[in-house]
Amino acid sequence: MWRSQFVSLLESQDLMGFLDGSSPAPTTLVREGSNQVPNPAYKMWHTQDRILLSLIYASLTKECMAEVVNSSIARDAWLTLEASFSHSSKTREIQLKDELQLMQRGSRSVAEYTRSFRSLCDQLSAIGKPVDENDKVHWFLRGLGSISKKKLASMLSQMPLPSFANLVPKALSHELFSRSIPSDSSQQSVFIAQRRSSANSTSRNKQENSTQGSANSTKWSLVACQWCGKENHTAEKCYKHGKLLKKTKAGGLIEAFSATSLDNPTDSKWYTDTRATSHMTNDVASLDNSVPYNGNQRVFIGNGNSLPISRIGSISSIVASKSLSLSDVLLVPGITKNLLSISVTSTHREAPIFCAPCADNNNNLLPLVLPSTIAMSAASSQPPSPAMASEVISSTPPSTSQPTSSTHPMITRAKDDILKPHTIHLLIALSAPQWFQQGMCFCFGISFLDQEDVMQCVMATKMHSTDSRTRSSVSIFIVVGLCCFFYILGAWQKSGFGKGDSIAVEITKQTDCSILSNLNFETHHGGEAGAIEDSQSKSEIFEPCDARYTDYTPCHDQKRAMTFPRANMNYRERHCPPEEEKLHCLIPAPNGYVTPFPWPKSLDYVPYANAPYKSLTVEKAIQNWIQYEGNVFRFPGGGTQFPQGADAYIDQLASVIPIKNGTVRTALDTGCGVASWGAYLLKRNVIAMSFAPRDSHEAQVQFALERGVPAVIGVLGTIKLPYPSRAFDMAHCSRCLIPWGSNDGLYMMEVDRVLRPGGYWVLSGPPINWKNNYKAWQRPKEELQQEQRKIEEIAELLCWEKVHEKGEIAIWRKRVNADSCRGRQDESHAIMCESTNAEDVWYKNMEACITPYPDATSPDEVAGGELKAFPDRLNAVPPRIASGSIPGVSVESYLEDNKLWKKHVKAYKRINKIIDSGRYRNMMDMNAGLGSFAAALESPKLWVMNVVPTIAEKNTLGVIYERGLIGIYHDWCEAFSTYPRTYDLIHANGLFSLYKDKCKVEDILLEMDRILRPEGAVIFRDEVDVLIKVKKIVGGMRWNTKMVDHEDGPLVPEKVMVAVKKYWVVGGNNSTSAE
Repeated sequence: MWRSQFVSLLESQDLMGFLDGSSPAPTTLVREGSNQVPNPAYKMWHTQDRILLSLIYASLTKECMAEVVNSSIARDAWLTLEASFSHSSKTREIQLKDELQLMQRGSRSVAEYTRSFRSLCDQLSAIGKPVDENDKVHWFLRGLGSISKKKLASMLSQMPLPSFANLVPKALSHELFSRSIPSDSSQQSVFIAQRRSSANSTSRNKQENSTQGSANSTKWSLVACQWCGKENHTAEKCYKHGKLLKKTKAGGLIEAFSATSLDNPTDSKWYTDTRATSHMTNDVASLDNSVPYNGNQRVFIGNGNSLPISRIGSISSIVASKSLSLSDVLLVPGITKNLLSISVTSTHREAPIFCAPCADNNNNLLPLVLPSTIAMSAASSQPPSPAMASEVISSTPPSTSQPTSSTHPMITRAKDDILKPHTIHLLIALSAPQWFQQGMCFCFGISFLDQEDVMQCVMATKMHSTDSRTRSSVSIFIVVGLCCFFYILGAWQKSGFGKGDSIAVEITKQTDCSILSNLNFETHHGGEAGAIEDSQSKSEIFEPCDARYTDYTPCHDQKRAMTFPRANMNYRERHCPPEEEKLHCLIPAPNGYVTPFPWPKSLDYVPYANAPYKSLTVEKAIQNWIQYEGNVFRFPGGGTQFPQGADAYIDQLASVIPIKNGTVRTALDTGCGVASWGAYLLKRNVIAMSFAPRDSHEAQVQFALERGVPAVIGVLGTIKLPYPSRAFDMAHCSRCLIPWGSNDGLYMMEVDRVLRPGGYWVLSGPPINWKNNYKAWQRPKEELQQEQRKIEEIAELLCWEKVHEKGEIAIWRKRVNADSCRGRQDESHAIMCESTNAEDVWYKNMEACITPYPDATSPDEVAGGELKAFPDRLNAVPPRIASGSIPGVSVESYLEDNKLWKKHVKAYKRINKIIDSGRYRNMMDMNAGLGSFAAALESPKLWVMNVVPTIAEKNTLGVIYERGLIGIYHDWCEAFSTYPRTYDLIHANGLFSLYKDKCKVEDILLEMDRILRPEGAVIFRDEVDVLIKVKKIVGGMRWNTKMVDHEDGPLVPEKVMVAVKKYWVVGGNNSTSAE
């Protein structure tokens, strides 16, 4: 901004040549005859230049003055300022964009917020990185806060988006208008009394304006009842309504119908009103093409009071991404809810119809309710002739005076394939009790469903009820039969006939006693568990956290991140809260949350309610990352460098890299986006560990995990990656914006550490092929050329061989051992890392040094050992074990561990028969050991994140990678680097014995609850005393638990406990699982 003002001033005075060099200094002396005399032109030039230099000094701050204090002429000062503040470094661009995208209005006025926002945009323009107009609008609206919330979703769904120049005046006028309106949160349901002489709504404004100034030009009726339609009384005093309520014992419905309290002044939802003669809103910003209202009509409310009308206009869309426009909408500043007139809507056919069976919290299907506004008499038992429905959802009947809940269109499956709908909000005014008794369905909307659709709803309700009664009868019969059998058996044994004991023994031998309904060890075992006092016997109840924590990531919190240095992305790394700031509550799921789609459908679709963030659909619209369609996100498989699809991109890589034959099994994707590259590699039996920071690209890692693709929150910053050395067969960067050539090649050296000898590194995007792409990338070709030159130099220093470069893709291969390039590294004076333990990485700073290869005995030997192709390597002896590199782990103990975990997993499958059916896609082993749990479960239907605790006695993560599995180091005294609700099943073997006296048990359990999905499962395996303590804590966490004996019998002190997390969301208390 300063530059723009300064340039304008100088250009107006024709002085810009002093700064851009077009008016250079004349010579100081000129020849006159045989003598040299001072040049008057130079004197004039010098005077003007000094004035200009003084002007520059006067306009600078003290900090900026330090940069130019030694400048002798104005041009020197100008060039120095340009070099200091207008450089196009990627770091500064990223910093400014982060500040821009994370900016919030807070308590500032719209004008102050706009000035700050424009200032950052101007700074980006000054360094040659102007902000895209669509990005500018999107980020401005997102930071604007409550003023824009009512219209944000609909505006972002419009293409093209409004310009920033048009948006700012609207925001300013909306703020001024909002300040002029007194807040009133006690208004009740609003309706306009009908006039005795009704007029067409489309001509209202014209007719009203023509009567301005004439007294008594319009006669109004008295207040009309919303129940019976007659005048002179309200619904609260209606005789018919009171009689019906008394008959049906539904006394609470009168409040929901005629006097519903609308006590949320910021609610942007639309509510249907059965007696409103027009659509109404209090949000001036939502109106399009509005005009002042000059008539003398007013809005009458249920208590007899009236409110003024200020404007009339139209609304292009009241539902994001759906074409649902309203005309002749009244702006009534005094109301606090947006009202949708049923009578107007049914006349103009402006809204869809909704119909489906409904269910209560116990999964019992119930008849649905009918608003009184549809043209059907409350006393009638038959619906009129219907029209075709256009949309289907589920709904639940109102039972209190509060607005009722309806079910989400997405459903989940649980035991016995019972459909379990989840709730969203929908206001329903009144029910017809006769239809409750008949089990009829509810048709809500503008017109009725046809008879065939209604009958399908009725049949679905009856069939479900019949199935439930049948299952209940069978269950009762089985229980009674078993009780009778064991009663007779016990009586026989006590009778003394002599055969009872032998029969009991035979039955015990033939019965699988490893699975018990429940085991209570609290009265049979001493030790720590028995020492619990009575005052401590009750479980602590953990309350739900506030709704704003639905996506809380403790060690990657955005606000905390901003307090750390931005150099080298330090602020995007792990920064966990201190003990006093930890949350001791349960992270809730958002309203409408549903179980993700099963694999492989989840590859392409994610429910919108699970990760309700649309920013990527706008920011990455042309790159084919993600699209919003109805109530789901769709992932076309595109990416920044492969907008035509990941499959075609991987085909290009497979022409160089041996992906098909199992040689390449594990991959690392740096800056993964929504992990489409890793997702499509899974079809080729390659599993990728993808990571990306939690930054302005909201929820990209969350989207990856919702899709069923392995990913964690992470960044290449200042600390080492949490993976062992020689872990990955391939590493990949697709326009990941990592400055590979900076910091003396620090980041490439870290990739070299985790890359297996003979592994591949893929770099696509800038700066590869910069000669042809520098204009498209909008970066100086000199900068790109220098960047690629540095990458090539560091790759040569690391002894990587460049095997391919075509288009924007370059591929290097790491040498198989040190002998193949030892001379080259010696000649270049490469710095070798001095640390003897390349696996010591947890919170350790990265070093600009080369990790040494393991020793090799021949030039062709693969350092560290050659791996078999997958899947053979899964159960083969890993080279780290064969060479004795893992203290305490021999080949025999490894094979025995494999055998043991196959036995354990077989027992798990008897407890939970759907463990490998595809119901659980994302799994985690919190104390993975040698990875044998994951190996025993290996299936394309699931994947396991193998976590090796940093305090584990044996560092086995390298072995896990050599088996073709993936994993990560982690300390469970801290939060894991993932979003809430990202894992379906968690396995904890000996974890709480390992962390005894290290940190609080409840902290680990609360973290497990955070990352576990609703209705997800946990398998604990530990000593019985430890599990008793865990079970007591879990009792206050909305989990159901079962204790099970060890598969070798009840005398083994190690036990198994299985837990299932109940389904509950923000404001909810119940589980949808059958208990």
